[in-house]
Formats: sequence, structure tokens, C-alpha cells
Amino acid sequence: MNTTNAAVRIYWLNYQGRREFYSNVASGRNFVVDTFATHPWVVTDSDEDCLGAYMPQPRPSTIQIR
Repeated sequence: MNTTNAAVRIYWLNYQGRREFYSNVASGRNFVVDTFATHPWVVTDSDEDCLGAYMPQPRPSTIQIR
């Protein structure tokens, strides 16, 4: 859930630790993805500066980007 005033970019970190782009998420919008508990995700701003890194939980959960 993007609660910032700007769009964010969502990446999955692949098995080599490289970012794989998944989605742009506009301010006030959500991004939903089915994933695995072992797959890390990174959120950046439009300049590619990291806003956070997240490991999925074994149950459905919501991450708020602030």
C-alpha cells in the first residue's frame, strides 16, 4: 500500500540478488502479488533509492510504504 505522495517502484530480488522490476505503484494505490516466504522484495522511489526491503510472511500481510 503506497501511502507516500509519489509513485514507488516494486522489485523482487532474484536468486543472484539482482532487482527484477514488477510494478510502478501510484500514490494511494496498492500492489498485490502472490509470492514465497523466501523471496525478498524492495521498494524504491523514482530515483531508485531504496525505501525499504521486505521478506514475505507465511500468511497474507500488508506493507504500508510511508
